[in-house]
Amino acid sequence: MRKCGTHGLITCSPVLHFDLKVGGISSWNILNKLVKLVKRTKPPWQTIKNKPLKLIFMNFESPTAERLPPPKKRAERPPVKPKKPEKVVQLEPNDYELVSAPGEFQEQDVVPAFEITGFHNLEVVATLEKKNTSKKGKEPNQDNIIADPETGLLGVMDGLGGEGHGDLASKSAERFLPEHFQTAIKKNSRFTPDELQANIVEHQINRLTQRGVTNFAKWNEADRKTTAMLGAAAKHDPAILHKAWALVEALHKTNLNVKETEGFTTACVGLIHTASDGTRWAITANIGDSGAFIRHKGGDIARLTEEDSLFDIKKSELETEMVTDQNGKMISLLQAMKDEPKRRFVIPGLPKRFSYTELKVVTMGALGDEKHNEPSLVLRKVRSGDEIIFATDGIIDKFEDAKTDETDLLALELETARGNNLKERMDNVRQEAGRRTTSYKKTDDAAVAAAQVK
Repeated sequence: MRKCGTHGLITCSPVLHFDLKVGGISSWNILNKLVKLVKRTKPPWQTIKNKPLKLIFMNFESPTAERLPPPKKRAERPPVKPKKPEKVVQLEPNDYELVSAPGEFQEQDVVPAFEITGFHNLEVVATLEKKNTSKKGKEPNQDNIIADPETGLLGVMDGLGGEGHGDLASKSAERFLPEHFQTAIKKNSRFTPDELQANIVEHQINRLTQRGVTNFAKWNEADRKTTAMLGAAAKHDPAILHKAWALVEALHKTNLNVKETEGFTTACVGLIHTASDGTRWAITANIGDSGAFIRHKGGDIARLTEEDSLFDIKKSELETEMVTDQNGKMISLLQAMKDEPKRRFVIPGLPKRFSYTELKVVTMGALGDEKHNEPSLVLRKVRSGDEIIFATDGIIDKFEDAKTDETDLLALELETARGNNLKERMDNVRQEAGRRTTSYKKTDDAAVAAAQVK
């Protein structure tokens, strides 16, 4: 406490009270002098942690000034109630209905096969499972499904986890693709069937160019096959071409959304179209190493889409390129790589060496990619009882024949036949894939979506 003459006391606290019991007009002069004195003085209260000094003058009586009120006490804030933790509801397999974004299923270790209602004349099911690692339960499933009854779109996405943000990329694709598809359908109504056919053929050739195919003969072959496929479909219903081109354009637009996540994802999607003459058509598009299969009513399976892996693009060259093995015997480069799957070899046309293991897992197409973002397109007539199965590489690679490097369709056919209904059969496929391993893949995220034509 510091005393200032006979006119009052200054207390050493953040709030200084001046008690001036002097009457008359002359006390104003005393007040001014006192304020100047306080400004010049460096008492101990200046060391208070940067708190502003408050000067409060009390009992000041002047014929021209009102008495200042005492400082008001700050009202106490009511205690903040702690937020209740969000309730996580675990649903039983039979309770699953796609009432929210499929991306929510990415947080669960295993999602048993569940039915998705709302599709016209289709039975639709899906199942997912995270890869079996020590981090299981902590990291989201990079794979995802898309199932939109309004547009009829169904398929799978596989976020490229090794590149980062894979789960966000697959969620983005699932979210925006239906919206872009609806917009593209309206936009394409102004095109004639011939214009749509020309657009799709040009797109297929651009896709080959993106993947380094400059062989004019292969361009002609792609032109011929695509033209024949589109011509056959257009005879039944020109609307097939409208939906096919809308699907390609929707994937182009979705590619921009995925770029914003700074991640990459494959996408294998499609729909079943009922033509004006009553025939049913599967329209499928694929970018990346996921894939679509058709299981006919009799049980036999065929692959619908091409795989955009570096291995598949280079396979024919690897089979024809000859090298000498350790015993001096001439063998194909492909065989040499398979004999030593972890050894890196010089691959014709590639800037660096690759091992067989690396070559099998490198994807040459993905949404979010600047250079390789053109999907393949397939149209196929389907009948009642046929099934279209979309699967990520966590399923497909596990059913690979080690001798041919192709999907073991017989093994896949056997698994899709086990079970009393579509849900049980797709669960069996997922579970069997989890039990299998290959020379280049022990475990991986998995997703399957399937539709049976009624």
